[in-house]
Amino acid sequence: VLKPERGVLINMECKIWAKNVKHDRQDRIGSAHFELMID
Repeated sequence: VLKPERGVLINMECKIWAKNVKHDRQDRIGSAHFELMID
């Protein structure tokens, strides 16, 4: 189990994988991006 360090920004990108979903990283189609920081 990893324990994130306080004050460090963690970037995450989740991709959706399905036949009917197109991906474009520049337009962020087919994925979700979020950032997490522990206080």
